[in-house]
Amino acid sequence: MTALVNSLPTRNAGNEGDFYVVNRNGDGNVCTPAQVNIAKDKNWNVMDSQENTYSGSK
Repeated sequence: MTALVNSLPTRNAGNEGDFYVVNRNGDGNVCTPAQVNIAKDKNWNVMDSQENTYSGSK
């Protein structure tokens, strides 16, 4: 997941992207709070499959 979030392009403020990182119905993906912050620092809105803000899991 770290490689994925590091590969996201940096977007301009006001033109944020949406990054749907996990399906809470058991896809097994994990994105830590640190990885979420990497994406947010690049102006991506990090969300789950239900379009809720996702803050990361351990």
